[in-house]
This record gives sequence, C-alpha cells and structure tokens, in this order.
Amino acid sequence: MLLRGAELLDPEADAPGAGSLLLEAGRIAARLARGAATPPDTLEIELSGLAVAPGFLDLHHHGRVIFSDAADLDLALSHDAMTLARHGTTAFLATTVSLSAEELPGIVTRLAELISSGARKDGAHPLGIHLEGPWINPNAAGAHSPGGIRDFDDAEGEEIWARAGGSIRMVTLAPELPGAARLLIRLEQLGAIASLGHSLAPAELVTQFVTRGARHVTHLFNAPGPRRSSPHG
Repeated sequence: MLLRGAELLDPEADAPGAGSLLLEAGRIAARLARGAATPPDTLEIELSGLAVAPGFLDLHHHGRVIFSDAADLDLALSHDAMTLARHGTTAFLATTVSLSAEELPGIVTRLAELISSGARKDGAHPLGIHLEGPWINPNAAGAHSPGGIRDFDDAEGEEIWARAGGSIRMVTLAPELPGAARLLIRLEQLGAIASLGHSLAPAELVTQFVTRGARHVTHLFNAPGPRRSSPHG
C-alpha cells in the first residue's frame, strides 16, 4: 500500500515535508520522494492536502477501566482500544486509580491477563498497566477516593507485582510517603517507570527521587502543591 502525497510529520526529520509512505504487512517499508516509482500491484491512496503522523502513545488513559470491576474489564478495555484508535492513538497504558487493598489485586490480575493474552487485534494496543496510586498523598488526592490511598507496604507490593506478571509499566507515587524510597528501588528492579504525582513533596526531595531514578511526572502542576516562597521572597 502506498500513502501518496501527504505532508509527513516525521519526528526524526528536520521539518515536515511532502512525500509518500510505502507500507508492507502493516509497517512502513520506505519513504518515497514525490514521483518515485512504486512496486507493481501496489494499492495507492492519494492524501494530498492531508498530513500523516506517527501514532500517539497514551501513558495515562483511564477510559472505562476505572468504572469497571474485574468481570467487566474485557469489554471496557476493548471499548477504550477502539476509541483511542479513532483519534490517532495506537498504543496505551491502561491506567487505574487508587483502589482499596481488597479491590486492587483482582483488577491488576484481570488486566494483566487481558494484556498478556494478545488476543485483542483491533484498535490501540494496550502496552501494560499504569498504577496511578494508591501510594499517593491523600492531601493531594485530586479525583482519587481518599479511601483507596495509603502508604506503600512491601508485602502488598510484592503481591501486586506477582499478580501483574510483568505487565506494570508505570507507577505514580508521592515521594514524601513512608515506603516511597523502597518503592522507587523496587520499580527500578522490575523495569517499571516511577512517575511522581499527587504529591506535596518539597523540591529537595523531588530532586533526590529524580537523581535516584524517577523518570516521569503525572499531570504536572495538577494536584501537586504550590511552591512556598521564603520570608525574603
């Protein structure tokens, strides 16, 4: 298949430019200049006046997942995948909210089963799980239920990692909570991204966590506290 004549928004190029993309087996095989010869038996689609961009990756998508119990997650995840694909997102992290210690294991188990099965062929591809909480600051909860927020506990964490089977790719945490430093170390061991969010941590502590391996911030400026000025301004 040839996508002909579009403006190509290539993040690796110096600037957008007109061209054509040759696709084979659903992947880009070549970028062709305008007027270049194409292989025989190629289906050509004219896209002059339109732009073509890489698919977006959504690292923080709640969708219907947060409104579903474990039994309904299959339909919820399918709905989210199809909806995201219609708007240009080709892969995403299924993102939870802060859940109680009784609810979280079942949700993680079922999400991990659905993601690892690879059975979903239509829509955006779920890359894994983003746990947004429950290990966040209750005083910066935002829309999270206070009843689902708590300090990090090693035993709970190990149960969650075991149930996830490697599907957890990102965890949002507040660095000022008890146990957060141990959680940061464990996430690095698991190969998951530690994201700072829903936090009232002072700048010095945030800097320590970034230095030690935190690599992302969840909705920056939304739910963290304001900077406090010194008496001298």
